[in-house]
Amino acid sequence: KRFIRLGTWNIRGISGKEDELVGEIKRAKVDILGITETKKKGQGEMLIEDHLFLYSGVSVAERAAGGVGCIMHERWKENIVSWKPISNRLMTVTLTEGDRQLNIIIAYGPNEDATQTDKDAFFELVQGEIDNFKETAIIIMGDLNGRVGKNVKDWQGVVGMHGEETLNENGERILNLCLLNDLVIANTFRPHKTIHKITREEPSKNEKSMIDYLLIPRAMIREMADIRVKRGFKIGSDHYILIMDKLWLGQQTTTGKSRNTNVVRTRIKSYKLKEEATATEYQQEVERIARETRENWESNSIEECWATFKNIILTSASNICGTSRVGKARKRTSWWSNEVKEEVRNKKILWKAYLASKTP
Repeated sequence: KRFIRLGTWNIRGISGKEDELVGEIKRAKVDILGITETKKKGQGEMLIEDHLFLYSGVSVAERAAGGVGCIMHERWKENIVSWKPISNRLMTVTLTEGDRQLNIIIAYGPNEDATQTDKDAFFELVQGEIDNFKETAIIIMGDLNGRVGKNVKDWQGVVGMHGEETLNENGERILNLCLLNDLVIANTFRPHKTIHKITREEPSKNEKSMIDYLLIPRAMIREMADIRVKRGFKIGSDHYILIMDKLWLGQQTTTGKSRNTNVVRTRIKSYKLKEEATATEYQQEVERIARETRENWESNSIEECWATFKNIILTSASNICGTSRVGKARKRTSWWSNEVKEEVRNKKILWKAYLASKTP
């Protein structure tokens, strides 16, 4: 068991497909598979042939929707330390192999057009589960419904150069989650043909996207042999199975060497600046604070002016966009996202023009 083969698959409903799914898992030789959109109600575990199925869904009184699960050969049952059903979008499984603990988070992200409130709730819930695992290895797998692009430089290497071009808001949230927790998007780090990278395809609509992922600790990249989409497996879904091959379960890998588990930080909800009304309100707030403080810093040095300007930008963003608390922060400053950086760059130009046009 020193090597493990992991996978994730959006199966678009498990009812009536149980035996078929186990057959495909055996054929793919996957040890542990995280599945999303099971549409199975309730929470529990059951045996399907010689495989253990753990699942978390809506209550039995609700209409079937979402649903996450984990299927593994029953020989892995003795390695399970614990598992936790959280919602119809999230569950965790903790296993040990030798002296190594592996924490698997199976996640089904909200759609790109979901409300900001729903997205906030989901990603904050994921972060909370990451925080619970402290210094042990974490793998997040599932259909996260985001497109992460392949801008290696801007995202500090949490995404590789072998992804797709498109980046959307959900993708930015995934990237920020990785930055905060020293995780990388594994299936963007190995070169493959496009057909072995695209995880969802709807031919009738000419839609192709990469939205299913395995997120792993940065140090774990060198411990996996390969990761790619396998197209030869079918389950009546528009998603393909994504398989990570031969992950080494040797020396313990943590989620970040410099992680401080006692720090709780505040993150600005900067994505709200994409909303026109919020952006306008934010601009007005910047100008208001600038007017109120201008006479106190006009004669200061460039460095002091920049420090004051930065404080105005962040204070305004915090006042207008609001904040969320992030526990067990990593070495990255959580609120200093690419969106805030870009806003600072734009506002710096506007601020120079503003100073030139105003008098004390």
